[in-house]
Amino acid sequence: MTYAEPLEDLQAHIAGASTWRRAHPQQHFFINQLIEHFVEGSGAVNIEDRIAFLSTMCQTGESARYGHRPQEVAAREFAELVAQHARRQFKEGRQTLSEVKRSLKRFAEHTLVGQFNDALLSGQNAGGARVTARYS
Repeated sequence: MTYAEPLEDLQAHIAGASTWRRAHPQQHFFINQLIEHFVEGSGAVNIEDRIAFLSTMCQTGESARYGHRPQEVAAREFAELVAQHARRQFKEGRQTLSEVKRSLKRFAEHTLVGQFNDALLSGQNAGGARVTARYS
């Protein structure tokens, strides 16, 4: 028996368990990573993914690259184009996350802290005791 057999069985089992997948996203991700690295191998792409990729290449006009000679040069040029796009997306994604974090911090400092302090001062705490100190 290899690792592939129980992992494929597990993959088939959780494929029909949408409730479990939603309730356990980290475990689901971990299992998918195990399958990708130990069953399919790194870089393995299933037929559905290959067809989707080919379809996208055709829709975007990039399929002409398949006719370029030598193909290794065309593949490298395409890979560099994808890498440039990925780097830009990564950079912009980090900028977006920083903006969201700053916005959440401002919201917490300017809105939530005040609401929390007001609730504490009005005596709305779990024990029923009135809190006289303000926290921020």
